[in-house]
Amino acid sequence: LLPVALGHPTHAGTALWARGIALRLQRQMELIDTIAVHGFENSREAEVAKETYSNFQSILEGFVKQTFDEWLQELNNMDTNTFGRRLNQPLLGRQEQNILARGKGGQLESNFDK
Repeated sequence: LLPVALGHPTHAGTALWARGIALRLQRQMELIDTIAVHGFENSREAEVAKETYSNFQSILEGFVKQTFDEWLQELNNMDTNTFGRRLNQPLLGRQEQNILARGKGGQLESNFDK
């Protein structure tokens, strides 16, 4: 199970997670490129790092595309009656009172996928 942020939709949250990983890798690659300018540009380690970076970026892009395709398939398989009902449902609602909340009622919660 991937670490999707609380409140994010499953598919979009998964894509955001992958994009975050890609951004972190890009920053690290920029640091390697900066170091490579100082005489290490032809080193074997720099070549391996660039190749590995390129491969992993391709894998992440493929993962995001696969996630998007799964989402589209899920939408295509959805019953049109259910789809219309879900589009008319408010995205946010008031959280029901909970004994453990100790008077902290009135908070909002996501109605997404409920």
